[in-house]
Amino acid sequence: MEKKRVRRTANCSENKDCISELPDEILVSILSRLTLREAVVTSVLSRRWEYLWASIYTLDFDHRKTSGKITLTQSIKLECPELTETERKRYVNWVNCVLGQHRGTTIDEFRIWFDLNKSYARDINRWIKFAMQKRVQRLEIHLSGFRPCNPWPASCYTTYTFPYQLLLYPQLCSDIPWHTFVGFKSLKDLTLKEVNVSCEVLEYFLANCPNLERLVVHESEHLKKLRVVGSSLPLKHLWVSFCIGLKSIKICDTNLVSFKYVGPTTRLLVNNAPLLVDVSISHGMYSNFMLRQLSSCFSQLQVLTLSKWHLQDKIKRRLFTGLKNLKKLVLEIGVKDDESLLLFTPLIKACPYLQIFVFKIMWTSPLNKKRRVIKAVKCPHYHLKVVEIGGYYCGSSDFELAMYFIDNATILEKIIIDPRYQCKWYSISRIETKEEQELEQTRRRRARRQLESKVPPRINLEIL
Repeated sequence: MEKKRVRRTANCSENKDCISELPDEILVSILSRLTLREAVVTSVLSRRWEYLWASIYTLDFDHRKTSGKITLTQSIKLECPELTETERKRYVNWVNCVLGQHRGTTIDEFRIWFDLNKSYARDINRWIKFAMQKRVQRLEIHLSGFRPCNPWPASCYTTYTFPYQLLLYPQLCSDIPWHTFVGFKSLKDLTLKEVNVSCEVLEYFLANCPNLERLVVHESEHLKKLRVVGSSLPLKHLWVSFCIGLKSIKICDTNLVSFKYVGPTTRLLVNNAPLLVDVSISHGMYSNFMLRQLSSCFSQLQVLTLSKWHLQDKIKRRLFTGLKNLKKLVLEIGVKDDESLLLFTPLIKACPYLQIFVFKIMWTSPLNKKRRVIKAVKCPHYHLKVVEIGGYYCGSSDFELAMYFIDNATILEKIIIDPRYQCKWYSISRIETKEEQELEQTRRRRARRQLESKVPPRINLEIL
């Protein structure tokens, strides 16, 4: 009898709900690591769990993560605008419903990602006010809108504009008591994508957010100039992309660590930025011009990325003098007709302490016909350890580039060959066809046959 009682007690101990005995703070922290929809589902577990999700620290309204299939493809937008509006309203109602039930006093992350235009400005403004009230630390507004391919002026588009008045006159937020208003004092990370934002709005954030370390602005039609000036600014990472009206960027007397620019050539002034070590410039038609404007900080750079260059662009080696501390160089190059890639080796020679080199080839019209492989002039590289060649096509051009590093990098440890398509704007959600998958497999096999016997045992050949 005593044995049965012991066995029954042991079974009860095994079935005990230990998780529910944890403090609310720990449970909320666990729920904050789930997707929003997963966190809400836990409300059915028991009365104890019914409203725990309403205090989570992360509110991520990314439509791609919803099980309700609230998604908008370009074909839907073109063929069925009624369905588009229906999906927008469903998304807005979903966000409003969750925010109406949220009970937490603070949030770490607030993220909006959906195709919303200025007709939903009232709701979006309310969401921004909510983020203010909750002392948000990471705020992302990504209104992934679709713009028709036509010559209409930008004023004809219906992109949402971030209201400057909301920052200037916080008393307009009727739901926030004036004495408790803190604005964006806690903000550390701000991302605005496909949101019209003026230079005044950005200057407000830079001047009034003492913890703001990262700023991302993508596709803002209203942004004409950007000034990041002052040693008191906490900003460390700046990314500006596809702001087609941007005329100038001024970075002076700052503690900026990394700067990334994607878009047409613009006037760039960089002065007294001693901590700037990571720079990326891409898609400029006159990349040499922008590099010349960056030359004052070349000696301190450790990572440099240059994208959307073409072999037709004249490479001026003198622009790259002074890269004495560069450790990583990334080139993303448009190539056609199996042109020789050895034209870019002077850039590598200009970086005497380079350790990592990444070369991403974006083929426009590669030819299958063979040409004679060119053997490059001997030029030892004494510090290069890792080489990655993306878009490897198994042609003469990429083969001779691989052989250049095998022959000249004296302490090379690894060479990575990636036969996959390298274009940045290649949709990550697109499913490859069977023919494309077979072509990649064929390139992998050809690359292995082409290089395996050429690579010495000390070098690790990795084919992705």
